[in-house]
This record gives sequence, structure tokens and C-alpha cells, in this order.
Amino acid sequence: MTDSRNNFFLFLIAIALAIAAHNILVQTHNLDVTTARVDDTPITVAQKPNHPPAPAVVIAHGFSGSQQLMAPMATTLAQNGYVAVTFDFSGHGRNQRPMTGGIRNLAQSADALMADIERVVAFARRLPGVDGRIALAGHSMATDLVVRAARRDPGVTAVVALSFFAQEVTATAPKNLLIVDGAWESQRLIDAGLRAVSLTAGGNARPGVSYGDVAAGDGRRLALARGAEHIGVLYSQDALSETVAWLNAVFDRSETDFVDRRGPWLAPASAAGDCACAADAIAVVEGSDRFHAHSAWRLSLRAHGALWVTDGCGIADRARRPRSPYAGALNVASLL
Repeated sequence: MTDSRNNFFLFLIAIALAIAAHNILVQTHNLDVTTARVDDTPITVAQKPNHPPAPAVVIAHGFSGSQQLMAPMATTLAQNGYVAVTFDFSGHGRNQRPMTGGIRNLAQSADALMADIERVVAFARRLPGVDGRIALAGHSMATDLVVRAARRDPGVTAVVALSFFAQEVTATAPKNLLIVDGAWESQRLIDAGLRAVSLTAGGNARPGVSYGDVAAGDGRRLALARGAEHIGVLYSQDALSETVAWLNAVFDRSETDFVDRRGPWLAPASAAGDCACAADAIAVVEGSDRFHAHSAWRLSLRAHGALWVTDGCGIADRARRPRSPYAGALNVASLL
């Protein structure tokens, strides 16, 4: 009986993972995806093959994250004709360079992360297929960084800030700012976005309303992604659609035929792991002598499944660097 049940759970796991993998891979169909390194910074470029030159969008992940978390935005933008560029910040993901200053010297670490962005923007400008125009996008911690970077670089035409808390926004800088917060995020984040947009709106800005003039560079908008929290906003259909629509308005483009839909397909992978954990619990109750081997295999599968989807949220995916205490929580949250 136990063997039959184990085989049944293994069958469910295999089917769930196969379905999830297929539907996640479908998102990048027909894209050229290449990798590179600038100094120690790992970079991924996604774009349509043989496509007319287009703006580049440099996409920055948040604290304790990695570029894999930004894949839905990169895929969405690339499928709509943009050149999407993601990267791992110093001290994150596969970037071998430590984050100078760490969390004790925030000014020093901010300078190091800003240097990462500037390095990647310079790389993006030189890419074949880029028409010279640049936008920046960032999540959480990176919203402050991309706002600063855009203010320093007059060639940055637009900024997309997910889970916004940047402090250096004025009525006209950075150019053409879209803020997208999850509707389930902290009210403090949402209020920060409203205050930033109100600088251009003349006070009392409302979510879902655009202010200013993108042609003049002072466009502003706050959008709330329905049913999304701090990690879910990265997979939100609302957030991705708002991003494409905003950049299309700024760059006078019209491709809007794709939005990445991997979010719902992460659930089967999580459910498969839940089935495995349930089987382990049953085995413990029944005192199965097969528990230890099966438990190790199943828990390994669950851990690696989450890592496969999010790359461990990346802050230290090598044993020689201690992993962020938040990485596991982000892995789980990203599967919800």
C-alpha cells in the first residue's frame, strides 16, 4: 500500500512539474536570450530576432533578489519588441563582486549598486538592436537606485518603479515615472507613491490616473496591481500590462500582444512539493522504514524546484557565502 501511494505521489509530482516547466518555457518562445558579463556583473539580454532597433530597458531586482525574479517583466518587454536587460547586483545572484558596505554602511553600498546600474546601462547602449533610447525599471530597493540613476543620466527617458519607496522624486525628475504597487502591499508604500505623483498632479493624485505629459518628460502615474503583494507584483498581469502601456506611450510604440503568464504555472510546482511533504508526514505517522530515503529525495526536489524557479532569490547561491535569511521566504512567496 505504501509503495503504491509513493508511486502515485511521484507520478503527480512529475506531471505537475512537466506542465509547469512547459508553460514557463513557452513564455520565452521566439526570443533570442543571451548572457554576458561586464566585469563581475552577470547580464541577460532578451530580444526578438531580426527586429527593428528598439529602446533598451535595464531591469534591476530588489534586495536579496536576483535577475531571475525579474524574468516576467523582461520576457513581457522583449516579446513586445523592447531589448530587455537584466543583471545581478553586487553581492546578489551569480555576481562574484561583494556588495561593498553591506547593510552596515548604506551610503557605501548604495554607491556600489549605483555603479552596477551605470555599468549595465553603458553596456545596453552598445547592444546591437538598441536604438539609443533607454528606460530603467526596478523593484523595491532598486526603485530608489533607478530613480537616482535616471536623475544622473539625462539619456534615461522613463522609469518604472515596482513597490516604490524612492526619496529623490521631484515634479519633473526622473523623466516619465510609472509607479506600480501591489494592492496588498503596505499602505506606507502606496502613500509614498501617491506623494510622488502628487508633486506633478498638484496634490491629491489618485491611483490609475496619469498626470503630466510624457512628451515633455514629466509624465506620472501610480497603478495598483490587484491581488498582489511585494513579490506577487513581479508576476502580476496588471503590473506587466501597465509597464508595457507606459513605455509604449513614452516611446510612441504600439506592440501590446503579450504579457508573461508564468505566475499561475508556478503553483503546480509548489503543489507538487506540498504533495511530497504530505507523503513524508504520512510515512512518519506510519513509521515507514522507507521514510528517510524518500524524505531526503522529496525535500531535495522541493528545494531545487523553488531554486529552479527563482534561482534561490540569489543573494548567495554559493556555499562559501552565507545565504540571506530572507531568501527562503522569498522563494516560497514567489510560488504563491
